[in-house]
Formats: sequence, C-alpha cells, structure tokens
Amino acid sequence: MHINHASKLQNLISNPKKGGNMKKLTFIFLGCISAIFISTQSFAETTMSQEGQYIFNSLGFYLGGVLVAFMAAGFCMLESGLVTTKSVSTIAAKNIGKFAICSLVFFLVGYNLAYGVPEEIEDWLITLNLPTSLVFLT
Repeated sequence: MHINHASKLQNLISNPKKGGNMKKLTFIFLGCISAIFISTQSFAETTMSQEGQYIFNSLGFYLGGVLVAFMAAGFCMLESGLVTTKSVSTIAAKNIGKFAICSLVFFLVGYNLAYGVPEEIEDWLITLNLPTSLVFLT
C-alpha cells in the first residue's frame, strides 16, 4: 500500500488530533519571521523643510477629517437602516448634531493637544479677556 506524501501531509494538517500542532508551528514561525522584519530598522536620514512638513501635516489632517466625515455618514446610514422609516430623519438630525458637537470640542480641546495653540490665537484670546487655560486646556 503506497501513500502519497502530499496527502499524508494534508491529512496531518487537516486532522486536529494528529496535525494540529503543525498549524500552531506554522503561525509561530510566520510570527517570528514577521517580528524579525518589523524590528529591523533602516537608518536612512531624511530631512525635510519646514514648508514640506507643514504641507504633509496639513494633508494628513485634511485626509483624516474626510475619513471621519465619511465614517459619520456611514454610521448614519447604518442606524437609519435599523429603524422605521419615519424615524430616519430623527436619526440623521441626531448624527449631524453629534458631529457638530464633536467638531467644536475638537476645535477647543483636541487641536491644542495635537498641534499646540499658535501665539496669534493666544494673544487674541487674551485681548478678549478669555481664560486661555479653560478654553484650550494649556
């Protein structure tokens, strides 16, 4: 009786009692190889001008905002599909309100945490006699 080696290997992999360890060893091996490739660092030095840094920071900020806006629209569609037809406008208004409130909170708190308060805005708030520590959490 002759058993093909490929079918024997397939039998070991597919049978959890006999070959279950083979899957575990494969995942461990692939995990170790991935960790080695991820942990190696390249030491290429790159420099970028202040203008280039500003451009890429602004681009990343804009793309992140667009993704969040589409995410909010997607959740609005998801929630609208889970309610009755007459409740869709209420759900849409609730989601628009939540997006507006979150945008204002980000403007007042999150932007400072991410980028810091520019001196022009801080001077403007001082001239209005607003406490900058309360508005921007500085």
